Amino acid sequence: MKHTYYKVIQQKWEGVWCDVDYHETNSSGLFKSREDRDAFRANLKAYRDNQSAPVRSISRRELNT
Repeated sequence: MKHTYYKVIQQKWEGVWCDVDYHETNSSGLFKSREDRDAFRANLKAYRDNQSAPVRSISRRELNT
């Protein structure tokens, strides 16, 4: 594969979005397994429930070298 795809959880600290967690997906943004999807959702919920900083989820594509 030419690229690796991720769903990334980010938090905004002092006006800058910082990566706090990521999970690998396929090119359509689907997780490789139900367990991966459930882990991502649980982590996203935990960050939203336990942090005062804004949290968002993005998709990212990285070039394999």
